[in-house]
Amino acid sequence: MVQYNEAQLKVIFNLIDNNNSGIIDVSDLTDYIQKDNQNIQVMDVIQILDMIDLEFDSYDNKLNLAQFIQFMYVFQNSEPENVCQIIFYVSDNFTGKLDRNAFKNVTEKMEVPMTYEQLNTIMKQNTNETGRIYYSTFKEILDER
Repeated sequence: MVQYNEAQLKVIFNLIDNNNSGIIDVSDLTDYIQKDNQNIQVMDVIQILDMIDLEFDSYDNKLNLAQFIQFMYVFQNSEPENVCQIIFYVSDNFTGKLDRNAFKNVTEKMEVPMTYEQLNTIMKQNTNETGRIYYSTFKEILDER
């Protein structure tokens, strides 16, 4: 899949937003993605948006530009059927890595029980030089639990 930058995503959003309302509908988004020969169904889009809704307050099958950009970031970096991957990329602040707070929030969202001490141990053992965890490490940690 083509990876788009933010400026390109703004242009795409404006193409989808035919009436220039600043809002696009899920069905319009799905139609656009399907035109690009992407194998995705409306339910896949809704699943990702439901995850993104954990980060946004308003969700009514319509997206503003910020939600669209986050959706496309998650969509470009994860498989629609991989909930673990989707939650990771929804929570990583567009970095591909989770810091301690984001890791804690993700494990809580996924209902993975973890004490403060366990969290500290995991972060000490598994973080990179920036103190963050990449998806591959995140997945390994969850697979062990």
